[in-house]
Amino acid sequence: MNLTCDAPSPIEMLTMERDADYIRVHLRVTGLVQGVGFRYWTRSVASRLMIEGHVRNMADRSVEIDATGPAGAVEEFLLILKQGPSGALIEKLEILDRRVSAYTAGCFSILR
Repeated sequence: MNLTCDAPSPIEMLTMERDADYIRVHLRVTGLVQGVGFRYWTRSVASRLMIEGHVRNMADRSVEIDATGPAGAVEEFLLILKQGPSGALIEKLEILDRRVSAYTAGCFSILR
């Protein structure tokens, strides 16, 4: 488990405070998403967009993602996830849950 993350900078914190609409999404991604660096790529994208949460491989060869952040950033995250990194083949991105949430300025980690 990787729990290392960088704290947001003061400028990033001001940006987050201005965007009061935060959402949480729970996703399942299927296709060729294991063994191609998908989790590490996902963590990189989430960190760049100031999204917190986690990503993990599942026994059925899918990947599960839980992400919370400013609504606009999460929407951009979803669009980028549909493309995936080179080497991956995204067959389906399924939103299992979506709700308004509070942002806690945590990090995005890789589980398992």
